[in-house]
Formats: sequence, structure tokens, C-alpha cells
Amino acid sequence: MPEYFSPSMPAPTAAIAGAKCLALSLTTLVFFNFNNGACPVAGLTLGRDGNFYGTTFQGGINSGGTVLRLAEPPIISRITATSGRVVLTWTSFTNGLYRVEYKPALEAPGWIALPPDLRATANTISFTDNLAPATVRFYRIELLP
Repeated sequence: MPEYFSPSMPAPTAAIAGAKCLALSLTTLVFFNFNNGACPVAGLTLGRDGNFYGTTFQGGINSGGTVLRLAEPPIISRITATSGRVVLTWTSFTNGLYRVEYKPALEAPGWIALPPDLRATANTISFTDNLAPATVRFYRIELLP
């Protein structure tokens, strides 16, 4: 039977004599601030899309709890530039909704969306940006809710 530890209960630090002990560290995956939920009371469930889903008992709109999705962030795996066109390819999951954004310079104040938003049908997805000659752009990919 798996054991679950709440933030108020410390994780066990002692090992039974003669048992092998692995040094593990915990990483915070979600910080609940009541707006995005509070009081998670169940474990995570693996969805058909490869993401993990969970629920909270309180918080969210009308304090009725929330459903959350833990998804891998998109990672740009390939960028090719030829003849004034840039093709970006990144990791995705089926039905994930993604937005490509760019800045003309890193110090520019905000990101500019490149329509349309794209819905993935596999574990990678690509987007082609048609550039004017000698244009410089810095890209990022945003996973939308």
C-alpha cells in the first residue's frame, strides 16, 4: 500500500536496521494558493494523454475545489531556417493546445503571439513562421490550459 505524506507531516527519516536506504529528495510540483485550489486529498491519476491529473477539495472559483493537470513543458527540439522561413518543432502531447510567441529582441518588453494556436495530434508538433529577409526573432512555446 503506498504511503502519502502531507505538508504538515514530516516524511520518515529513519530506516529499519539492516534495510537499504536510498537518499531521496522531494520536489514541489504545484503550490496551491487557494486561487488554483487548496487541500488536495487524493493522489494523482495518469490520463490517457500521458499527463497526471488531480483534484483539490477547496479553493478555485466559488471555493468548490479544482481539477489540475500536470503536463511536461514543451521543449523546442529543432529549429530550421531556410529561404525566409523558420520551422520550429517541439515536444507535445495529443490534444495539447500550444501558442508560439516571439520577441524581436530579448530586451523587448513583451512576447508577441503568432496565430493560430495549435492543437497537437502526436508527441511532436511543428510551426512555420514566414520571415522578412534579415529578421531576427526569439521564440518560446506556451502550453495553454
